[in-house]
Amino acid sequence: MVSSQTVSQPAGYYTYWHESLNYPGYIEIIVSSSTTTKTYAEVSWTADGVNYSNSVTVGTSGTAYFPVLPSSDVVFGVGNNNVFNGATETVTIVYYY
Repeated sequence: MVSSQTVSQPAGYYTYWHESLNYPGYIEIIVSSSTTTKTYAEVSWTADGVNYSNSVTVGTSGTAYFPVLPSSDVVFGVGNNNVFNGATETVTIVYYY
């Protein structure tokens, strides 16, 4: 869904993507590089009365996995918890079903 995209945020902000997904599966978020150790990947969705939201620390590089049910609005995010400095990340997001 996202292939080696470079994104930048101010301190304490996230970059988000929205997708409609038709099958249960899981999301892999790969941060191949980041300018901060305080990098997080997160996914949230609502489906069939289930509200899911989770965030995982990935640091300067890492991979996070999230379950997903079919939903018209699955939100993927990558960002930072820095207080003063912004951050830049290179991100790949894969949907497996």
